[in-house]
Amino acid sequence: MRENLQMLKAAHGGFRVEESPNHLTKREHEVRELIVQGLSYRDVGVALSISKSSVTTMAGRIMHKLGVSDRKELVKSARGSGIGLHT
Repeated sequence: MRENLQMLKAAHGGFRVEESPNHLTKREHEVRELIVQGLSYRDVGVALSISKSSVTTMAGRIMHKLGVSDRKELVKSARGSGIGLHT
């Protein structure tokens, strides 16, 4: 299996990698914004017309990409960047 993966990489010039490991998709930015505003995962799902499980999965991906381990750190990190601070 590992040899097959290496052959595929060699044949196709490697796999495309995101520009940066913490690059968020447009949808992930939307989810992060709503989480930072204090919405529950269920309410984020309702607001974006997606399931709670999709929000949970995206939140996990967002936290992984940003190098934070929980929702509290995600909010703190985002607010430190000026996200979710509406005046």
